Amino acid sequence: MTNIETTCASQILKGFIAPYDATVIRRMKESGFVNLGRLNMDEFAMGSSTEELFLPGHEEPVGPGAHSGGSSGGSAAAVAAGLCVAALGTDTGGSIRQPAGLCGQSD
Repeated sequence: MTNIETTCASQILKGFIAPYDATVIRRMKESGFVNLGRLNMDEFAMGSSTEELFLPGHEEPVGPGAHSGGSSGGSAAAVAAGLCVAALGTDTGGSIRQPAGLCGQSD
């Protein structure tokens, strides 16, 4: 989203402000969606754990010792915790399916 720091969870992009919205964000805005916030992910969506993070991590919604997987672990954790009904993610190599399954949202 424009006017918000967009780092792709990477220290390299610290301070970067996106000059325009991604197509999915533009279309969602046009449809009247309400942005509840940003969620964490593996750096550049390339990972499978959402553990080694540039930004602070997230709480595991399933319970202590559980793991949300990655790279879209923040999205899966937010949905599993009931903070939102849906969340965006990226599926570079199972990066939505793995976190959804690990958070019990694979139905």
